[in-house]
Amino acid sequence: MRRLLSLIVVVALAFAGCGDSDEPVDTTTPVTTTTTTATTAATTTTTATTTTTTPVVAEPATMFMFLDSTEPDGPFLAAITPGVPGCCADELISTLDALVVGPTQDQIDMGISSVIPDGTVILGVDVVGGVATVDLSQQFTSGGGSMAMEGRVAQIVWTTTQFDGIDAVRFAVGGTVIDFLGGEGIDVSEPRTRANTTSLLPAILIEEPAHGATVDVPFTLAGMGMVFEGEFMYTIVDADGRIVLESFTAAQMPEIGVHGPFSVILDPDVEGAGAVIVWEQSAQDGSQIHVVEHPVVFG
Repeated sequence: MRRLLSLIVVVALAFAGCGDSDEPVDTTTPVTTTTTTATTAATTTTTATTTTTTPVVAEPATMFMFLDSTEPDGPFLAAITPGVPGCCADELISTLDALVVGPTQDQIDMGISSVIPDGTVILGVDVVGGVATVDLSQQFTSGGGSMAMEGRVAQIVWTTTQFDGIDAVRFAVGGTVIDFLGGEGIDVSEPRTRANTTSLLPAILIEEPAHGATVDVPFTLAGMGMVFEGEFMYTIVDADGRIVLESFTAAQMPEIGVHGPFSVILDPDVEGAGAVIVWEQSAQDGSQIHVVEHPVVFG
């Protein structure tokens, strides 16, 4: 019975598919189109940039140390080109720091020396009203006799007062202003100036060009002199010792026995290593006396 019913159902379905309609049967399968919209997120990458700032270091200016002399009461104060690099951005501090470090071995071999004790440190400089108070470490007061004490005072005074706006120097040790230096009792109770710190100057002091300097030609020969009638000779020599220029000039001494300034522009035909030499001609026998020589490099 179940089989008969199944057959009837099949036959019925067959007749239904073959109906009387002549219309075509749509056998197309619908196609579903799916549109996908992709959204891309923009990614921003930030790169950190590190900027390194190189500290500005000022080159030291001319220092005043001592230079051997053929004179019996030498050595004398001399303007020296620094042999060590600067320490900081302030030119005055950088120069004083180079001064207390002292001469290099090459400079020592050329007869340059310092009487500032090893280990001395510049603690600070305060400039008010044209007076620089230079604060030094305790080592500055140690060792030496009265000449050494006066010598280190002269080195600080002449080095510091080359800077514009500074006319005098007071001394402090460890932050305390002092009136007397060392056991010798060197009087520094009043501001020290170049005018009252001259006992260790040579008869002719060359400030420009400094010992060991490189100079462009023409250049200025300048300094302080205390010689008979103020007049003295200068000589420019090349690396072979050949004289390329020789003449005389005069220091403007305010009175007999007092150093006075001199300045003259020179244009020698010379290049490379050479020297600037100043000397006084002896009124007694015409020989060279008070000779000072600065080796330089002419640019």
